[in-house]
Amino acid sequence: GGITMVNIGVGPSNAKTITDHIAVLRPHAWVMLGHCAGLRNTQALGDYVLAHAYVREDHVLDDDLPVWVPIPPLAEIQVALQEAVAEVTGLSGYDLKRIMRTGTVATIDNRNWELRDQRGP
Repeated sequence: GGITMVNIGVGPSNAKTITDHIAVLRPHAWVMLGHCAGLRNTQALGDYVLAHAYVREDHVLDDDLPVWVPIPPLAEIQVALQEAVAEVTGLSGYDLKRIMRTGTVATIDNRNWELRDQRGP
């Protein structure tokens, strides 16, 4: 038993690669913490994003899991992570929400997306 932490770097491809390697070890569970590159103007570096849904435009899992198959969050994990952030930071209510966002996260395979013209879809 024990806890192993792996820094996967950035990107869904790295996440899938390390997931494939960890899965053969048959752990009881694991939590993937990633890097969020796109921030809202209300967020700051270091804010925590807790995704409860994903828009998968990265095509990393398409061969293994079709895009029409949802990847649902586990409510117990969501609650536990939010409580852990509150405990560690000592924040609650609005102050906690200022540094911790929940919502849908979009993943994309174009690493230069932020350089695109943002005026249209």
